[in-house]
Amino acid sequence: MFNNEHIAIGSLSCLDTHNIKKSETKDVFLKIKNHNLALGTYSISTSIGLGNFVEGMSDFDVILNIMNFEINKYKQDNSKDFIRWDYNWGNIVLQANSYTL
Repeated sequence: MFNNEHIAIGSLSCLDTHNIKKSETKDVFLKIKNHNLALGTYSISTSIGLGNFVEGMSDFDVILNIMNFEINKYKQDNSKDFIRWDYNWGNIVLQANSYTL
C-alpha cells in the first residue's frame, strides 16, 4: 500500500494457498479490518508468487497501482469526524487506550 506520494506505508503477506493454472483467471478479494489509515488518498499494488517475509519471496507477476482509494472520514470512538488531517501527522492513526503523565 502506498500513500499519495508513492511511499510504501504497509505490506501484507498471505499463505501460499493459491492454485492458479497458466492462462487461468481468478477474482481476488481483500478486506482489511481496522486499517487505521489517516485521511488521504492511497493506492494498492499486488503480486502473486511464493514465499514470505521471513524466508524470502519469488514474485511471478507484479501489478502496480491496481486500485486507488480515498479515506475521507475518520471517527475516533464516538467523537465527531475528523475534517482535516495534516500530512505531517503521518498516514497511520495510532490510538492509545490509556496514557500516563
